[in-house]
Amino acid sequence: MDLRSVYRDEVNLKTAIMSFINAVLNYGQGQENLEFRLHLRYEFLMLGIQPIIDKLRGA
Repeated sequence: MDLRSVYRDEVNLKTAIMSFINAVLNYGQGQENLEFRLHLRYEFLMLGIQPIIDKLRGA
């Protein structure tokens, strides 16, 4: 496995994770309830997701 393949797999995984988080925040209960959506965002931030988001934006 070459370095480009590993990098591509890593980017695909990060994209899938961010898509999942976005879907959780914007659909279901979060679609109609702003307070619930804000609570989920806060929980994700407390889990340490902000540095990951910053890294993805910088990539």
